[in-house]
Parts: sequence; C-alpha cells; structure tokens
Amino acid sequence: MSILPEGLSFREVKEPLKLRLVKSESAGPWFTVFINRLGVEDFRRLTSRMKRPAGVREGSKAEREYEAKFTEALVEKAIAGWEGCTPSNLQALLPPKFKIEDSEDRPEGFEIPFSHELAVWIHNHAFGDQWSERVMSALREGSEEDLDEEEETKE
Repeated sequence: MSILPEGLSFREVKEPLKLRLVKSESAGPWFTVFINRLGVEDFRRLTSRMKRPAGVREGSKAEREYEAKFTEALVEKAIAGWEGCTPSNLQALLPPKFKIEDSEDRPEGFEIPFSHELAVWIHNHAFGDQWSERVMSALREGSEEDLDEEEETKE
C-alpha cells in the first residue's frame, strides 16, 4: 500500500559532491566541480576499466583509443557540471605550455559554461593532482558513503 496516489512514488535523490579545485583570484569564485555519487558497484565497474586490456601493447594506438574511451565514460559518469570556471581558474589547473588567450572583451567574473568535451579535455591536460586524482578521490569517497548507507540500512 502506498501513501501516494497511484502512479506516484518517492525516489531518494543524492546531491552531487562539491569538489573545490582552485580559486586563482582572492575576490573571484572557486572553481567547483559537481561529482555524481556512484554506488559501490558502479564505481568498481568503472574503475575496473582503467586497466589496459590483455593483448594491448603499452603505447600502442589501441591503448590510446582505449584510454580515450575510458576517459569519455569516466567524465560522463562522474561529472555533473561545474561553477566558477573562470579563465584564470582554468589556467591555474594547466601546465605552462597551455595559455588561455581571450580575443574578446569579456566582463570580469566571466565563467566558462560546462561542457562534456571541455571536461574531457581538462581531464587529459590538467595537472593530475589538480584534477584527475581529485575527481577519482571524490568518486571513491562518494561510493564509500553509499556503502556505509547500505550497511546502516541492513542493520
């Protein structure tokens, strides 16, 4: 028996984790990435794909293609969006060989909107300890919280 009218049901919604990455200007916003909370099984399934498949040589074209597909899947599953992605905040995540140049007169505080393609590019090019390692750590923490919640409901 349901307490709601027929056809309606409750669904638990888990807010994404907010991962603060960088604040390059004291008066500016934090670049915050919203990380989806994955269940333990989803996290394990996703991370099991990190390893190069058997028979694929290190440094080969097949390995690069596999890594590109994995990164696409990771970003798709992991990142729900962001806020505070100003050009200066983004620049702070990148090695010196990448410079962000602006040919337009943008207002102070301009934020680069979230896009899946840009998130994949950042994942591939940002300093690992500033982006990919922190994203994976947040995913792991979110899945561990999910496991803790599951264990509490079993008790």
